Amino acid sequence: MATTTLSFLFLFFFLLLSTPHTTHSTHIHRINQACKATRFPLQCQTTLISHSLHLPFNPTPLHIINSSISLSSRNLKIANSMLDSILQAFAGDHGRIAIAKGCLQVFQYSHHRTSLTVEALSRGRIKDARAFMSAALAYQYNCWSGLKYANDTELVFKTMSFLDSLTIISSNALSMIVSYDLFGNDTDLWRPPRTERDGFWEDSGSGVFGPGPSLPANLMQDVTVCKETGGGCYGTVQEAVDAAPDNVDVGGGKFVIHIKEGVYEERVRVPLRKKNVVFLGDGIGKTVITGSASVGLTVGMTTYNSATVGVAGDGFMAKDLTFENTAEGWLPWSGDVGLNTLYYGEFDNSGPGSNLTKRVSWSSQVPAEHVSTYSVQGFIQGDDWVHRSSY
Repeated sequence: MATTTLSFLFLFFFLLLSTPHTTHSTHIHRINQACKATRFPLQCQTTLISHSLHLPFNPTPLHIINSSISLSSRNLKIANSMLDSILQAFAGDHGRIAIAKGCLQVFQYSHHRTSLTVEALSRGRIKDARAFMSAALAYQYNCWSGLKYANDTELVFKTMSFLDSLTIISSNALSMIVSYDLFGNDTDLWRPPRTERDGFWEDSGSGVFGPGPSLPANLMQDVTVCKETGGGCYGTVQEAVDAAPDNVDVGGGKFVIHIKEGVYEERVRVPLRKKNVVFLGDGIGKTVITGSASVGLTVGMTTYNSATVGVAGDGFMAKDLTFENTAEGWLPWSGDVGLNTLYYGEFDNSGPGSNLTKRVSWSSQVPAEHVSTYSVQGFIQGDDWVHRSSY
């Protein structure tokens, strides 16, 4: 009996001492495998290993992806508090205040899309998760790109440095989601993202150019926007958007805004809480919403906020109208950001501008066998959702 007790105690202490090391080694191996899929593998390994206590004993690729997303969410909250500090420190600086407020808004959107990413992964909707995480990352980068125009204080510099690390973590999560979509649980096949410049083409869905989303038949307008005074209609498009109900389920009814013929000089925002909004114009070139905002012309302006019509609410649709931005120049991106991954392609163009001898050196021709990659079905997974938006 004494021998049995001693043997049990020896085994207990052996497991107590060895299990953490074994668990840690398992985590490191699995994390290193998953991080092969990212553009920043070293940062991926460092951040995830420091967070590995939150992983189960034998983590799956999905566990590791969710851990990376959790790190992104946590750091997004920290970034949010840093932006609050900028608001307090520069209360009289209208340019910085405008950028900081814009950052707080897009951080809200980023948080929402990150939450949707986790939900989509839990339901096995990997393509949706890719789209949501891509949007979350784009919102974060938008804040960084705005702050760079006000980066002349230590506080802003520290915030931008932190945003650098945040976007890397979010980028790594997105890259792993992409490999998970392409190769499943076989992390031996996972690899960094590739683009058309690398000779890689995404699956084209059904491989055909099927119909895109269409507006439901016999839509009835809820409100009208017009240029006439006293006509019982709103005078601006934004006023009509503000009148839409908040937080309507995307599967619910549409809020239809009929925008009569005319030129509406305004910047319109459809915020996150305004879902299922529809703009119906009187024809392309007849109903025109126009703006002229530009990063180079307006203090505190960001590329995201310079859009004439900015939509964050899900379920938005528009038909028979024109959106335009009349601002007259461009600014290069910071350093070589994006230049190694951007792809400029065209296919079967005709008309006065189609002379290929006039093309810049970085322009490409899309091979005929890959054109369907850019169809609604291939590029934005139209086979999965078009029928749901055309009821």
